[in-house]
Amino acid sequence: MTGKIVIRVGGLGGYGSDVEPGTFHEYYHVDGLSGSSESLGRGAVEGTQEERQQWQAAGRAFQETLLDASRRLHRIRRRWRRLPGGRRRTERARQEYRERTERATEAYRPVREEIERRLAWHRAEEKRKEAEHQAWRRAYEERQERHRAVGGQEVWGWAVTGEGESAEVIVFRHDVPTDVPPGGRRSEQPLDARELESALLELAREGVTAIVWDEAARDALVAECAAFDPYPSLDIWWSAVTRRYWRSPQEPPEQRPEPRGRSSGASPGTSHHSSHGDGGYGGGDHGGGGYGGGFSFGGY
Repeated sequence: MTGKIVIRVGGLGGYGSDVEPGTFHEYYHVDGLSGSSESLGRGAVEGTQEERQQWQAAGRAFQETLLDASRRLHRIRRRWRRLPGGRRRTERARQEYRERTERATEAYRPVREEIERRLAWHRAEEKRKEAEHQAWRRAYEERQERHRAVGGQEVWGWAVTGEGESAEVIVFRHDVPTDVPPGGRRSEQPLDARELESALLELAREGVTAIVWDEAARDALVAECAAFDPYPSLDIWWSAVTRRYWRSPQEPPEQRPEPRGRSSGASPGTSHHSSHGDGGYGGGDHGGGGYGGGFSFGGY
């Protein structure tokens, strides 16, 4: 917003009353530094440069009045405490002190109340944002669980078509009619999402990196996810169910070198019904946080 700055407000400062024990005359420390509205944090409010200067001036005037009233009272006490009429003179000074501090408090009250109003609004706004974030996080985690439940279905298969550099792997579903040509190298039985990922990674190590998802399979998946996700897509689902970070479901991640003495695992033709001993879906090495694990999509 034009002309708005961040006003840093410290804690309450003040002075105890010199005539009424337990009474305090308080004011807010207003910092001379300011920043953009994006840097709002605890102990800060939004305002204008003019307001910041007014609040600082009001605080200084309040302090100066209190200090002057206190010095005057103590000076009279010292001077008149052993002189005739000293008690009466001191009582007049005490009354003068009360009146001056009350006037100063009333003069400062509008500034103090406005600062407190804005601090309270900011605290309420922070609580509202935190509640919104927690609600979003719960909804996100619930969607992730639902995605992983869909991924646990053993309905997926793959088939390699072509040879050499023209080879590609087609991903299809056994429970959906498909145009994938029969024969050729393919998975032996239905796989869940984790098993499918392992097979695709193994094929990529062998040089088959072109991945094509059967359109009917994609449509069936999106229809399932639409029951709980307002923005269903293959990209989002694949990000939720895979161990590795995939830039897209059509692009295998870069191959990591195998440790010495360890084989690359079973061939994709026989890799199925693997155990998920690493804690189930969603615990892989996806980069970054947030919904989608790096994929770009609308709505979030």
